Amino acid sequence: MKTWCGALAVGIALAAPALAQEADAVLSVTGEGRISAAPDIATVEMGVVAEGDTPAEAIDGMSTEMGSVLTALTEAGIAPEDIQSGTLSLQPIYADRTEIQPEQGPRITGYLAVTDLSVRVRALDDLGGVLNTAVDQGANQLSGLRWALSDPQPAEDAALAAAVAEAVRKGAIMAEAAGVALGPIVELVESGGPLGGPQPMMMEARAADIPLARGEIDVTARVTVRFALPDQPD
Repeated sequence: MKTWCGALAVGIALAAPALAQEADAVLSVTGEGRISAAPDIATVEMGVVAEGDTPAEAIDGMSTEMGSVLTALTEAGIAPEDIQSGTLSLQPIYADRTEIQPEQGPRITGYLAVTDLSVRVRALDDLGGVLNTAVDQGANQLSGLRWALSDPQPAEDAALAAAVAEAVRKGAIMAEAAGVALGPIVELVESGGPLGGPQPMMMEARAADIPLARGEIDVTARVTVRFALPDQPD
């Protein structure tokens, strides 16, 4: 795990004199903390598309192929709770317009049945093999691959701590440069930061069969810290 901090926005605000007999100066600092961590879980979107002359034939073909895929995934060690069915559709296939006479309407030549699965893979070293197995058993559609952290809390906590530390560090530097004493924190607000996507960085470990770059996931936190600036000696 590596930590970077940056993107600091700073400012000094003065409370309105009307709110107090003697205005209190405030130093406002915004800090960012970022943690990069290797993903340890992946979710693959895969599916089966089958054609048939009739709706029943298309559905039967799709069901047979998907049954083989599900069996293969289970045998590959994927737990039932990590497999979830998604889209299920059946639609007609129409003849090309060049094959239809002007006086004819749309002509159905067959049917297309489509279904897909969301598969969570926890053993990333097996991911390539799992994909190959699914394709070999009938999965003819791969529509997405997402990397994630199974437990993002440690990375989120570390990013938050780094953001606070950076804000405090910058506040001290600013106060010293301005020749003023830095008072206590009067407000500490988390601004929030998204869980970033994988960075395009090749890792040493690669999934078997199909080479896949895992990269790293950036977890970012932002905070705003307001310090009191006590009355300064003349």
